[in-house]
Amino acid sequence: MRTAHLLQLISSLAGEGEHAPRVLTAPSLNSLLRSILGSTSPEALNDARKTLVVQHVLAPVTRGLYLNNQCKPRVVPAEAAPYLRAGAVLSLQYVLGEAGVLNNPTAVVTAVVPLPKGGKAVPRTSAVATRAARFRFHGMPERFFNILPAELNDHRQLRPYPCATPERALMDWIYLGLSPRAALTPPPLELDLDDLDLRRLRRIARFFSMEEELQGLLARIAEYSESPNVKQQANTSLGM
Repeated sequence: MRTAHLLQLISSLAGEGEHAPRVLTAPSLNSLLRSILGSTSPEALNDARKTLVVQHVLAPVTRGLYLNNQCKPRVVPAEAAPYLRAGAVLSLQYVLGEAGVLNNPTAVVTAVVPLPKGGKAVPRTSAVATRAARFRFHGMPERFFNILPAELNDHRQLRPYPCATPERALMDWIYLGLSPRAALTPPPLELDLDDLDLRRLRRIARFFSMEEELQGLLARIAEYSESPNVKQQANTSLGM
């Protein structure tokens, strides 16, 4: 691929917000390549894709899926989740670890996906290893994704990809931890809830019809944090 074409591709991929694609599928990448290279031959397109990967312009996730390293803010592997599973929303341990709620953050990108009703195709809910990161998808009833516009930020923070708020991520975990169909244990008691919005948390619990379950967890966390052993560990870590 000519240097001029490479520079033109980099320029097309650079940018902020909606002006630059953050994740590219094979069709969207091929469309961009054709518009710049003026060639439709499979060999030319394949050579161009390889060059973009070697030059770290793109980062491969799986076959036919790439992260755009040129966009701003910088793309993160977690953004590939909705492309790996339709409707996926980042949640659970990944979000709580980023928010500082979970003391031992996970290296695995966790997400929830809607399970449709009425015999529709059900997305695979399992672990997925990619070249960018490891993902773990958990299924939840579709009704939990049908939220009102005023509450949309529970599942879509001000990010360029679907991501739950920490409060929503915790409620997702409480629900799945109590579900006999989910391969997920309940949330641990070593959680730092100081920065959570308790009003939002309780509102989401009402949406889930799980007010009692939430209150029970909060009571157990409070009791755990007041236990002598935990207080002693906290004092030791503070050098007291």
